[in-house]
Formats: sequence, structure tokens, C-alpha cells
Amino acid sequence: MSSGGRLIHRWYDSSGGWSAWEDLGGVSSLDTPAVSSWGPGRLDLFIRGSDDALRHRVYDNGGWSAWENLGGVLGSPPAAVSWGPGRIDVVAGSLRRTILRRWYENGSWSAWVTAPVVENVQPSIASPGPGRLDVVAVAYGYGLRHQRYENGSWSNWLIVPGDGYPALSWGLGRMDVFVTSRGVVQHTWYS
Repeated sequence: MSSGGRLIHRWYDSSGGWSAWEDLGGVSSLDTPAVSSWGPGRLDLFIRGSDDALRHRVYDNGGWSAWENLGGVLGSPPAAVSWGPGRIDVVAGSLRRTILRRWYENGSWSAWVTAPVVENVQPSIASPGPGRLDVVAVAYGYGLRHQRYENGSWSNWLIVPGDGYPALSWGLGRMDVFVTSRGVVQHTWYS
């Protein structure tokens, strides 16, 4: 992201090192973008536009698509993850203190669905394996909330003390969350 709210991108190739910066144009936002990949040569890029709608752009084997407006009224930056080829899940906080979620599967996007959470939220999402999602939401002043999707259904929200940072998974059955508690960064994980 550049200082003017324009999205810029660079990449690393082991044979050539770092590229020059590339301006992706067309969207103005001061938020951090979210990126997901469901396979080699594929990136799905998400940003909350200046109109608070979710914007999406695809890099597929050498070229970028045009920006696509996926709608919604986001109250936080989006987070995105893929649990396998052809599947992407995107979450964001709404202006009504809920979590918005939308997913891509079988060539099309679902409608927006919401999940209530206490207080303001900024969610992150991880997938430690096919058919599994973990959503971690920062409920400012109330710590973290964690909800898991597995076997076709969502768990109840669990409370995790601390203020959270994005959750991520680096392997099958593993999820890591970083939290700050009284100014100290702490790390917890599930495996």
C-alpha cells in the first residue's frame, strides 16, 4: 500500500530476486489488503474500498483481472483464506458489530451471511485443513472470540483473553494466534 491510498505490489522470485513495485490501480483505501491463494500461480486480492464495499482482483498465471465489486458494507479490513482448490472464504467486521462472511465455491460467490459478536470486531481467518475454518475476532475491550467451522457446522464462540492479531495456519491441523496482554506479545496455538 502506498501513502496515497493506492494499492502497490511487488514479488520475490528465487531466480531473479525482488521485482520493482507495481501499481494495481483502480481502488483507493487506507486499509491493509487481504490475499489468499488456492493453488500455484493464483492470488485472490481483497480490499475494503473507500465506499466500504469489498473489492476483489485475481492474479492468475501472469495477469491481473479487473477489480470486481463484491458489495457489502464493511466496518473493518477483510481477511481471506482458502482451504483448497476453488474455495475462498472472506470475513470482515460490519458497521453493526457483526462478522460478515462470504465464500467462493464451484465458480460463484455466496450471498453475505452474518454472525453476531459482542462489541466492535476485526476478524481474521485461518484454515488448518480442508473443510475447516477458524475465525478469530477482536472484540475491543473484551478480548478475543474464536469460532470453528468443521463438518458442515459452526461451533459456539469461545473467549480467549488478550487483544488479538491475525490467526494463521502453516500446516494440517495447526492454527497460531498472537495476542497482546498488558503490552506483552503472547503466542498461542492449536494443533
